[in-house]
Amino acid sequence: MRFFRAYTTFNRDFAGVVAALAGAFLVSSTLSRDSTDPDPDCGDRSYTIALDVFLAAVDEFYDVEGKLKIAHRQLAQSLLKAVDNFYRPQHLSPGKQAGKLGEEYISKIRHGYRWNQVYDEGDLFFALGFHVASELLADLEFRTIDTVLATTHPALARLIHERCREGRES
Repeated sequence: MRFFRAYTTFNRDFAGVVAALAGAFLVSSTLSRDSTDPDPDCGDRSYTIALDVFLAAVDEFYDVEGKLKIAHRQLAQSLLKAVDNFYRPQHLSPGKQAGKLGEEYISKIRHGYRWNQVYDEGDLFFALGFHVASELLADLEFRTIDTVLATTHPALARLIHERCREGRES
């Protein structure tokens, strides 16, 4: 349960920090210029980077492939509820919050995205690299959790898959 609580906490801020990163790229018009366009107002290409990052933020709230309006945070919460309900008798109260470990994750995510900071060029590109790495790892992360649950807790995995197909949260 501690893992799933920490995982749910870990997913809390991604949508916000990704959207903030998109905005930071959009307003930093000196970083991406088309050198072949002599007009400085028309040569700005910062929106191209911002658009790609912003689409990742949209993905945090909307499953484009399945056309479902569901946040990744909501999916993590649903997973936690399913695991908690599966292993905990109904008359017992839910477990503790993720606590210090979860807050450490959030602090590292905010730092990696350079959230709520005045960006310089180095910070923006560091945050962009952190974002790209996060996106690449997210797919692996979901597949790994699914594989581990299917292998070690098949009844729970079946229940989660059924609820996902039905669109139920817990």
